[in-house]
Amino acid sequence: MLFQDWSIVDKIEFLQRKVILNCIAYYELNKSPLSDDYYLNMCEYLIELQDQYDLIDDILNTRYGYVTHDLDVSTGFDLYYRLTESDREYLMDICKRYFERKENGRQRN
Repeated sequence: MLFQDWSIVDKIEFLQRKVILNCIAYYELNKSPLSDDYYLNMCEYLIELQDQYDLIDDILNTRYGYVTHDLDVSTGFDLYYRLTESDREYLMDICKRYFERKENGRQRN
């Protein structure tokens, strides 16, 4: 399925997770998986989608809307600490596993 075929909620939730994962990698693990330009463009698109969705329904009803509802492209240092404890553990685990696989040369097929 192509990203353009996804619903607005699917796009928002995918980008919310991707932004948060990048912030965890950058601020908590001292890794930089995305270029600054890519991250900035991704955040701008997420903000645009969230603004559109907010006209239809409350952005807080999306998976990580409680964290990204007031996202600002200038920073993301606090996103990790705004997550619930279970979401912090879950997303940190994803980040750690990603970098472990990358460092061990194992790529997903």
